[in-house]
Amino acid sequence: MVRLITAILTVLGTLLGFVAAPAVAHAHADLQQTEPAAGSAVTAPPTALRLRFTEPLDQSATRVEIADERGTRVEPTTVSVGPPSDRVLTVEVNDLAEGVYTVRWWSLSQVDGHRWQGTYRFGVGRTPPPPDDAQAPVPTAGEVAVQWLALATTSLVLGGLAFRVWAIEPVLARLGDAPRTRQRLDRLLLVSLVLLGIVSVAEAAGSYGIFSGVQPPGGYNLSVLGKTGALALLRLFLVPMIGYLAAPSGSLVMSLAFAALLVLTRSQAGHAAAGGLGPVLVDATHQLAGCAWLGGAATFALVLPSLLRERTGLAGPVGVRFGQLALAAAGVAVISGVVSSWSLGLDPTRLTDSRYGQSLLVKLGLVLLLFGAAFVVWRRRTVRPQQVHRWPLGAELVFGAGVLLTAGALALLPPPGESSVLPLDMAQPAGRDGALRLHLILDRVRVGQVQAEVRVVDATGRALGQTAVSVTATELAPFDGEAGPAGSAAPPFDAFAEEGPAGQQLVTFAPFSRPGWWRLAVSTTVHLQGRVDLPFDLLVPDPNRTGLDPPAADPGAASLFAATVARMEQLQSVRQRDALADGLGGVVLSTAHFAAPDRYEFLTAEGDASVAVGQTQAFRHLDEPWRVVRRTSPFRYPGYRDTYDGASAQRLGHDTLLDGVPVRVLTFYVLRDRAWYCWWVDADTGLLRREAMVASSHYRSISYDEFDAPVTIALP
Repeated sequence: MVRLITAILTVLGTLLGFVAAPAVAHAHADLQQTEPAAGSAVTAPPTALRLRFTEPLDQSATRVEIADERGTRVEPTTVSVGPPSDRVLTVEVNDLAEGVYTVRWWSLSQVDGHRWQGTYRFGVGRTPPPPDDAQAPVPTAGEVAVQWLALATTSLVLGGLAFRVWAIEPVLARLGDAPRTRQRLDRLLLVSLVLLGIVSVAEAAGSYGIFSGVQPPGGYNLSVLGKTGALALLRLFLVPMIGYLAAPSGSLVMSLAFAALLVLTRSQAGHAAAGGLGPVLVDATHQLAGCAWLGGAATFALVLPSLLRERTGLAGPVGVRFGQLALAAAGVAVISGVVSSWSLGLDPTRLTDSRYGQSLLVKLGLVLLLFGAAFVVWRRRTVRPQQVHRWPLGAELVFGAGVLLTAGALALLPPPGESSVLPLDMAQPAGRDGALRLHLILDRVRVGQVQAEVRVVDATGRALGQTAVSVTATELAPFDGEAGPAGSAAPPFDAFAEEGPAGQQLVTFAPFSRPGWWRLAVSTTVHLQGRVDLPFDLLVPDPNRTGLDPPAADPGAASLFAATVARMEQLQSVRQRDALADGLGGVVLSTAHFAAPDRYEFLTAEGDASVAVGQTQAFRHLDEPWRVVRRTSPFRYPGYRDTYDGASAQRLGHDTLLDGVPVRVLTFYVLRDRAWYCWWVDADTGLLRREAMVASSHYRSISYDEFDAPVTIALP
């Protein structure tokens, strides 16, 4: 027994070190998008920071700290959840000077009650340096240990009761009682319930961040307990009820039903909670089956020696009935596990890219070993039912403990599928005066079936009536196969909208046949406005929502990229019209003029303005007075080489027309900014006519014109 315990502890220690080692990870209420964007530079100091998270926030323990380059704290004026939703944290700030700012955030999820933290940087008038090499936070060893103990004790309680109800009680009722074995089962249940109560208290304490080091800003009181802590207290109250019902005067079946509630509360605090009732029930089924199998196997191994000493002839029938229970539970666990993984949107080809995926692969490997050990136990018990097969049973317990440990780690780590289940809401100005907004809302941006909604709203946000709505998908540049003159484009795909139950214009289609850059051209007739036709350029799959590897570079494309940059560096002036969307329905329109060697003028559609001449820059917000500041480094134009420095993965797209002008499509990736680009290069002049860019919180389209036209830029 000592050697068995040593083996279990050795395996658990190894796995604990694996799942708790530093790695890149995101959390349950993880930061999804920011405004200003993480890693970006804004020309004018923002009056508020907006942090959008993947899950609704509990403001009681959600907070933000802002520091400048010297580490001096910048105190926000207010920190509030919303508007427009409880996923958005709004931090109002005053008088941010030029420089780089570090934002550190702590979140508490309303969905699963878990805390998380992270940092990002943005700049005012300056580009922040690339992210540090420091890894993002991951669960601590203490958090994983508490999760494992909670799963282990829950498995012992539920599996032990399932073993008694299905395997041993019917045999004892048919072939005669075994009182000493019953006493051992009662003691085992009592010890398991006591341990479960202690662990439930530890889980409630852990909801205050004790094991993660993320302390609640409001102190230790019930108001900041959170969902995880409340569910842990509920499990604590269930413990005596289960013990009472399992007593000789109670009902084992009812105690098993209450034990199942333990598992349901765990599913309510897990990843599945964000998906609604269906995923929660699937996850609960997976946990119930796993606990019945693993906890039942542990109970059988612990009572088998007593049963053999007291009633040798009962071991065989009990083993047969437990084999039936284990086989059914294992099958249900596997099937529900596959369904649960599918509901989380896991990409099986990218499991090794994240700590979650690596832990899941370890769990799958341990499950296979567990199946092997269980098969050996079954075979030996079939041949020699009167013996205790210690080593196969010990191996089964060791692998089962490892499975529970990795399951605990998976509960604390986020799945590596799409980092956002939110739809992508792209907006562009529409109408005769640009006062309308046309929204293209996609539930997913990936190869396969997609549901889209086309919506047109006025300046107040009121939806306008539409007819004859269609969407045409055209491939711009594939990431696999050949493009350009030697490649063939996927045929255009047309789809027409149908009116939904609430009057929405919905399109369900499969527009994207392979990864790469695509254009969705939306055409609609708007009530009292006439026909509206607008293109949306998209990268498939969306790198803000799932993993995307840069494609192999093409030497011809790299040559075209270098020639285009060199040609743009010869410019003396240019006009740049910019539409910057956030993917959440917001869009900022701006126009900028650049003039060599050191001038630019920037104006947004809302009226914000910025002018730079050399080392002096002036800002104006709406009708407020101009503010003049000194830049830390003088502005220089052109600066295209610096902007696209480090570009890689250049590929040629399909030649096409842009406003009737022949253009060559070129795509590339800039690792420094984690930005993906698509260019439309004039086939005759070699000048850049249009650019689409996708980066964190950025969906940007830029049109270039008025090349080398006379322009006057002066400070106000």
